[in-house]
Amino acid sequence: MPVVLNKHLPEFEAKATNNITVTQESHKGKMLVLFFYPKDHTPGCTTEAMEFRDKYKDFVKAGAEVFGVSRDNMKSHDDFKAKLELPFELISDNEEKLCHGFGVVKNKIMYGKKVKGIERSTFLVDANGVLRQEWRGLKVPGHVDEVLKAVKALKKSTAAAAKAAAAAAVGAPRARAHRERGRDRGQDGARDLRQAAEAARRGRHRRGSPPVGARSPRHHLRGRLRVRRPVPPAQVALARRAGR
Repeated sequence: MPVVLNKHLPEFEAKATNNITVTQESHKGKMLVLFFYPKDHTPGCTTEAMEFRDKYKDFVKAGAEVFGVSRDNMKSHDDFKAKLELPFELISDNEEKLCHGFGVVKNKIMYGKKVKGIERSTFLVDANGVLRQEWRGLKVPGHVDEVLKAVKALKKSTAAAAKAAAAAAVGAPRARAHRERGRDRGQDGARDLRQAAEAARRGRHRRGSPPVGARSPRHHLRGRLRVRRPVPPAQVALARRAGR
């Protein structure tokens, strides 16, 4: 199964110098730099390996482990590693399983003949086993510095993401508690308003105030006054004459 950017590495197992077994799980918790090169003891591969050697402490300080990968057998790797005093291990992939998995086996023309070769490539895997960056068909000059810069940037972004996640984890209960307190204050406020309205209503009744919508005593008085208006003098005179 080929590797895919921003996806976990597929399962693999490979043997390296110093009797080390490398798998997709073996170095979790550390970033992993895998640089594929065509062949031990060749000029370009020697230069690349030496540049990784000279920057190796910087890679380790940034939290990354470095492995070189080629199709050479283990004896060739041991000799190459000893000759250059390489501080990192070399993976022997003489069956090309890892090379095919990372898609670095390419057809090349050499002396007029088509042959299979290894395209010089480097892959950066994060601490969770996810492929984050790749360089294919690269040129050696300046390449190691570019990879180191990418490793440091990945370390910084990973630390920032972890810090943000931790802050979110701490802040979530606080935000929930704040919402609950706000809801409680809202309920208390509504209850206080209801109690105040009820107290005001009771206070009006205690003072003799009529209920809302009821007619006031003055209204009834005005009604009675309108009924008991004085009798006109003409009507009084007529009533007297009729009484005679």
